[in-house]
Amino acid sequence: MSVCGAKNAHIEGIMGLNHGWGDNGGYFVNVSDSKNIYLKNLKSIGRHKWGDSIDIFCSEDVTIEGCFLRGNDDCIAIYGPRWTGDHWGDTGNVRNIK
Repeated sequence: MSVCGAKNAHIEGIMGLNHGWGDNGGYFVNVSDSKNIYLKNLKSIGRHKWGDSIDIFCSEDVTIEGCFLRGNDDCIAIYGPRWTGDHWGDTGNVRNIK
């Protein structure tokens, strides 16, 4: 699931199994370029190599509460702006992640 460019989103109670893309990683929830996001009571069990549970890119005021996360790499990963090889991918501030 991707939450991209969102404001004031509340996501609660969903479950993800075997997230990721084969041996190329992936995520259960991706939050990017967003503000005021609330993730509550999520359940994630991944099995693929480099399969993250929650990835947060260039977002502000993100709260994660009461979740069960079992990723095969990072349970929660937080990223700032990054160069993708020929252009900037997600850009913006990263602050107030709880």
